[in-house]
Amino acid sequence: MEMKKIIVYLKKETTGKIDFANIDYLENYFRELLLKLRDVYDINIKGFYNVKVYIDELYGMVLELEAEDIDYGDYYNQIEMRIIPIYTTFLYQVDDFINNIDVQTILYHDEFYLKIDKNISLKNYYLVMDYAKIVYNNTDNIIKYGKVLKHFNFKKIML
Repeated sequence: MEMKKIIVYLKKETTGKIDFANIDYLENYFRELLLKLRDVYDINIKGFYNVKVYIDELYGMVLELEAEDIDYGDYYNQIEMRIIPIYTTFLYQVDDFINNIDVQTILYHDEFYLKIDKNISLKNYYLVMDYAKIVYNNTDNIIKYGKVLKHFNFKKIML
């Protein structure tokens, strides 16, 4: 099976610190990752790929690997790539407003997005991850043009 576009989610715990200034290291790291994907999922990965690496300080990174239509022939099953690091803030799209979690909730085009920071408790982070879809692309527009919703803490009301 040949794929034109592959999306890979890599949590920070699995990647550690990656030096994006060291191009040789990056190419080797991503080439090894692609070879693992090829072996595990039986995907025909060869040729030239544009690799957009969306990097979030809290989550880790999301890779968008897009095959370029360059005629490489078989080229000995080699993998070549152009790596484009993109530093961004990931948002977490949820179907409904989540109360009692200390995160910023943004309403944008009738969708709820959570913007979490590094001070979130591990319990709440896992709760968000259970109910949310990670949004990594074009989040700047959502943050800039979305409406920030105020949280109402029902626990602080005394009757």
